[in-house]
Amino acid sequence: MKARSDMAKRKPEDLDKLVLTILRSTGGRSLSAYGIAEAAPVRITPVQVYRTLDRLAQRRCVQRIECLNAWAALPAQANAISVCTSCEIVRPLLSRSIEPAILEATGDAHFVPARTVVEVIGLCEHCQDAD
Repeated sequence: MKARSDMAKRKPEDLDKLVLTILRSTGGRSLSAYGIAEAAPVRITPVQVYRTLDRLAQRRCVQRIECLNAWAALPAQANAISVCTSCEIVRPLLSRSIEPAILEATGDAHFVPARTVVEVIGLCEHCQDAD
C-alpha cells in the first residue's frame, strides 16, 4: 500500500522531480500518466501527473510518445525517436537533416508547423535478434 502523503500540498518542483525520477527509471520505456501515478511511491493523481508533464514538456525534459499515448524522459536535443513495436523501448534520434527537410517540405506547402513529431516505428536490435 502506498504512503498516504498528500501530494496536493507539494510544490510543483517536487512533483517535477518525482515524475522525472519515475520516467528516468524505466530503462527506456515510456509510461502513461496513469502508469506514472501507479509507479509513484506516494499518492499522486493522474491530473497532477498531467499538469506536471505539461510543465516538463514545456522545458523539454520529457516528450510525449504519440504512437504509444505515453511519455518518456528524452534529451532535449533529440529531434526524432525510435519506438520498438515489440518491447516498446523508446530511444532518441538526432539527425541534422530531419529538421531542414521538414522545414523545406512545409515551406513548399506554405504551411507553418507549430510542432513536429517524428516517430520511427520498428524493431530494436535486441528484438530483431530475437525473431
